[in-house]
Amino acid sequence: AQQAERARVLIATGRFASGLLFSLGLLGVLKTGTDEGALELFTFTVNPAAAWIWLVLGLVGIAMSVDAGRAQIYLVGTGAILVGWGLLALALGGGASSMLTRDTSTLALHLVGGGACLFVALAPLPGSARGAASD
Repeated sequence: AQQAERARVLIATGRFASGLLFSLGLLGVLKTGTDEGALELFTFTVNPAAAWIWLVLGLVGIAMSVDAGRAQIYLVGTGAILVGWGLLALALGGGASSMLTRDTSTLALHLVGGGACLFVALAPLPGSARGAASD
Protein backbone atom coordinates (compact mmCIF):
# COMPACT_ATOMS: atom_id res chain seq x y z
CA ALA A 1 0.00 0.00 0.00
CA GLN A 2 2.88 2.38 0.82
CA GLN A 3 4.53 1.63 -2.54
CA ALA A 4 1.31 2.36 -4.43
CA GLU A 5 0.76 5.60 -2.52
CA ARG A 6 4.36 6.71 -3.15
CA ALA A 7 3.98 5.90 -6.85
CA ARG A 8 0.78 7.99 -7.04
CA VAL A 9 2.47 10.95 -5.31
CA LEU A 10 5.53 10.80 -7.58
CA ILE A 11 3.49 10.55 -10.78
CA ALA A 12 1.04 13.28 -9.75
CA THR A 13 3.83 15.65 -8.73
CA GLY A 14 5.75 14.91 -11.91
CA ARG A 15 2.66 15.63 -13.99
CA PHE A 16 1.96 18.86 -12.11
CA ALA A 17 5.55 20.13 -12.37
CA SER A 18 5.90 19.19 -16.03
CA GLY A 19 2.51 20.67 -16.89
CA LEU A 20 3.34 23.93 -15.17
CA LEU A 21 6.79 24.20 -16.77
CA PHE A 22 5.44 23.23 -20.19
CA SER A 23 2.64 25.79 -19.98
CA LEU A 24 4.90 28.61 -18.81
CA GLY A 25 7.54 27.63 -21.35
CA LEU A 26 5.09 27.49 -24.25
CA LEU A 27 3.47 30.80 -23.33
CA GLY A 28 6.90 32.34 -22.80
CA VAL A 29 8.20 31.12 -26.16
CA LEU A 30 5.07 32.35 -27.94
CA LYS A 31 5.30 35.75 -26.24
CA THR A 32 9.06 36.36 -26.44
CA GLY A 33 9.92 34.48 -29.62
CA THR A 34 13.64 34.87 -30.18
CA ASP A 35 13.86 38.46 -28.96
CA GLU A 36 16.89 39.42 -26.95
CA GLY A 37 15.01 41.06 -24.10
CA ALA A 38 12.77 39.64 -21.43
CA LEU A 39 9.05 40.23 -21.30
CA GLU A 40 6.43 40.01 -18.57
CA LEU A 41 4.35 36.83 -18.52
CA PHE A 42 1.71 37.06 -15.80
CA THR A 43 3.96 37.95 -12.84
CA PHE A 44 7.13 36.35 -14.26
CA THR A 45 9.90 38.10 -16.13
CA VAL A 46 10.68 35.69 -18.96
CA ASN A 47 13.90 35.64 -20.93
CA PRO A 48 13.58 33.76 -24.27
CA ALA A 49 16.27 31.23 -23.27
CA ALA A 50 14.53 30.61 -19.95
CA ALA A 51 11.23 30.03 -21.75
CA TRP A 52 12.87 27.41 -23.97
CA ILE A 53 14.42 25.68 -20.96
CA TRP A 54 11.06 25.59 -19.18
CA LEU A 55 9.44 24.21 -22.33
CA VAL A 56 12.03 21.43 -22.67
CA LEU A 57 11.82 20.55 -18.96
CA GLY A 58 8.04 20.36 -19.29
CA LEU A 59 8.16 18.15 -22.38
CA VAL A 60 10.68 15.79 -20.78
CA GLY A 61 8.51 15.60 -17.65
CA ILE A 62 5.36 14.83 -19.61
CA ALA A 63 7.15 11.88 -21.20
CA MET A 64 8.72 10.66 -17.96
CA SER A 65 5.79 11.05 -15.57
CA VAL A 66 4.03 7.88 -16.66
CA ASP A 67 6.00 5.61 -14.33
CA ALA A 68 6.95 6.19 -10.69
CA GLY A 69 10.65 5.45 -11.17
CA ARG A 70 10.97 7.74 -14.16
CA ALA A 71 8.91 10.44 -12.45
CA GLN A 72 11.29 10.30 -9.48
CA ILE A 73 14.32 10.68 -11.79
CA TYR A 74 12.59 13.60 -13.52
CA LEU A 75 11.76 15.30 -10.21
CA VAL A 76 15.32 14.96 -8.92
CA GLY A 77 16.81 16.28 -12.16
CA THR A 78 14.34 19.12 -12.58
CA GLY A 79 14.54 20.04 -8.90
CA ALA A 80 18.34 20.19 -9.05
CA ILE A 81 18.28 22.31 -12.22
CA LEU A 82 15.72 24.76 -10.84
CA VAL A 83 17.36 25.12 -7.42
CA GLY A 84 20.79 25.52 -9.01
CA TRP A 85 19.41 28.10 -11.42
CA GLY A 86 17.77 30.00 -8.57
CA LEU A 87 20.91 29.97 -6.44
CA LEU A 88 23.04 31.15 -9.37
CA ALA A 89 20.54 33.96 -9.97
CA LEU A 90 20.82 35.01 -6.32
CA ALA A 91 24.61 34.91 -6.40
CA LEU A 92 25.31 36.30 -9.87
CA GLY A 93 21.95 37.65 -10.99
CA GLY A 94 21.75 40.48 -13.39
CA GLY A 95 18.98 42.72 -14.60
CA ALA A 96 15.44 41.77 -15.51
CA SER A 97 16.44 40.82 -19.05
CA SER A 98 19.09 38.38 -17.85
CA MET A 99 18.49 34.64 -17.79
CA LEU A 100 19.70 34.82 -14.19
CA THR A 101 17.12 37.43 -13.25
CA ARG A 102 16.42 38.33 -9.65
CA ASP A 103 12.74 38.80 -10.41
CA THR A 104 10.93 37.69 -7.26
CA SER A 105 8.31 35.57 -9.01
CA THR A 106 10.85 33.81 -11.20
CA LEU A 107 13.16 33.18 -8.25
CA ALA A 108 10.24 31.79 -6.25
CA LEU A 109 9.32 29.46 -9.12
CA HIS A 110 12.88 28.17 -9.35
CA LEU A 111 13.69 27.85 -5.65
CA VAL A 112 10.31 26.79 -4.25
CA GLY A 113 9.34 24.67 -7.24
CA GLY A 114 12.74 23.01 -7.42
CA GLY A 115 12.80 22.43 -3.67
CA ALA A 116 9.33 20.88 -3.79
CA CYS A 117 10.39 18.56 -6.63
CA LEU A 118 13.44 17.43 -4.66
CA PHE A 119 11.44 17.02 -1.46
CA VAL A 120 8.75 14.87 -3.07
CA ALA A 121 11.31 12.78 -4.93
CA LEU A 122 13.62 12.14 -1.98
CA ALA A 123 11.60 12.37 1.25
CA PRO A 124 9.66 9.42 2.61
CA LEU A 125 5.90 9.66 2.84
CA PRO A 126 4.59 10.80 6.24
CA GLY A 127 3.83 7.78 8.37
CA SER A 128 6.05 5.41 6.36
CA ALA A 129 8.42 4.99 9.33
CA ARG A 130 5.50 4.02 11.59
CA GLY A 131 4.18 1.61 8.99
CA ALA A 132 7.56 -0.07 8.60
CA ALA A 133 7.99 -0.41 12.37
CA SER A 134 4.60 -2.03 12.86
CA ASP A 135 5.03 -4.61 10.08
